[in-house]
Formats: sequence, structure tokens, C-alpha cells
Amino acid sequence: APKHTCCAPHSSTSLRLLTLVRMVLCYSPRLLLLQLVALLVSTQAAPQMERMGQPIADAYQAVDTVVGKALNVVFQLSSWFTEYETAPYTLVWEEDGLEKRLYPARKWVCTKKTSSLAETDPKSGMFWSLFQYIQGANSLEASIEMTTPVATLVEKDMAAGTITYEMCFYIGAAHEDNTPTPTNTRVYIKEEPEKNIFTRQVGGWMDTTKWEEEAAELKEILTSKGLNFEDARHFRVGYDAPSKLWNRRNEVWFVVEL
Repeated sequence: APKHTCCAPHSSTSLRLLTLVRMVLCYSPRLLLLQLVALLVSTQAAPQMERMGQPIADAYQAVDTVVGKALNVVFQLSSWFTEYETAPYTLVWEEDGLEKRLYPARKWVCTKKTSSLAETDPKSGMFWSLFQYIQGANSLEASIEMTTPVATLVEKDMAAGTITYEMCFYIGAAHEDNTPTPTNTRVYIKEEPEKNIFTRQVGGWMDTTKWEEEAAELKEILTSKGLNFEDARHFRVGYDAPSKLWNRRNEVWFVVEL
């Protein structure tokens, strides 16, 4: 069997991770899931994963490496067995897959970044900052359950040649009234007001090109129907772990213009 090598000496965390990977290859991954998850989100593992350039949100891209394969096991099992609380909404109407929804006022935890339009990985680190918040990087040191969706507001400034992303996690009902304050100054709590949105559901894996294509197609549909919406910005909304293989749910949201 091929041997895995590394150019630098392993840290104790790396050795623990590699040991768990070998165990995954030999035994049932379900029995090792809790150990692997505990390692990956520990205070020792988290900074190391960030330095390695593999924050949780992007780990699936490294499935050909030892660490990537281990993280892929975690994502696959969590996709199979975990159900997340989803931000509540009321379906106002639905027609041929197009939906109008009413979202009540709720709290979200967010982070924002402005980048050049030419930057290849503009959202790097944003998911990881929010993930650390729900893992205890907050004023109460509280562990908060992951929720869906992950919603990213996208606003382009063509004159300045920049694009601004605001990525948010729904805070969840349990922490709506007693929301801990983030310890990271780049992370903040946002009280999102009630809003109506237009959307439709699409499957598969999304990248920047596919998000842009879906936004353009949805904008064309809404315009052809004579519906009023804010076309200068939109949301990219995902509901699934990166390695979920089927029934994936992605949405672009346009806010209804009153």
C-alpha cells in the first residue's frame, strides 16, 4: 500500500489525527466519529487546521490528502445522521418552483469581508470565524448547535471594483433571547428585520460561477413576471455539509422591494 509522507515533523495533534485516520481505514468509522470530531474542534486542532488552509467549510476540497479523507468521513456521517434547526419562515405562495417567503425578525451571527473582484478566494476564513463562535468563542463560552442555512449577502461595487460578503449563521431559538456576544471583533450579532424574499431551490455543488448563473436566471424569471425586488444585492444560501452526496439544497434569495 502507498505510504503517506509529510515534509515537516508532526505535532502531537497531527500524530493523533493520523492515528485516527489509520483506525478509520481499518475499523467502522461510526465508532470513531466522536473521537475524530472532538479532535478537529479542540482548541489545539482548530488553529492548526486554519494554518493548514483547511477550515471546516473547505475541507472537502482536500479529500485526496490524509487529513482531507478524515474530514470527509466526518462530513459524510454528519450529513447522514444530523438534522439541523432551520430558520423559520412562512411560504406565502409557490408557482412552478418559484417561492415567495416571509421570514420573521430573528438574530443571526455574522462576519463581513470586502475584497477585490479579481480575488480568487474572497470568503476564506469567514465560515471558520463563525464556527469558532458557536464552538465557544463567545461571552458565555457557550457551545451552540449548528443551524441552517448559512446565508451570504453579496453586494458588488463595480465602480470600486470590489465585492462585499456578509456571511451569517441563524442563531437558533434557544439563544434568541440570551445571545452571547462574540469574542472575535470581526464577528457580530445582527438583528435581521422581517423580510419577504423570492427564491427557488436548486441541487448539486455550487461554486462562484454556478452561484452567479443561478442569480442571473432567477433575476430574469422575476423580471419577466413583473415582480419587484432589490436587484443590486442577493443572498447565496446553503443548507448542507460539503460532502452530502444527494438531495442537496441551495438557494439564491432576492429581497422583495416594497
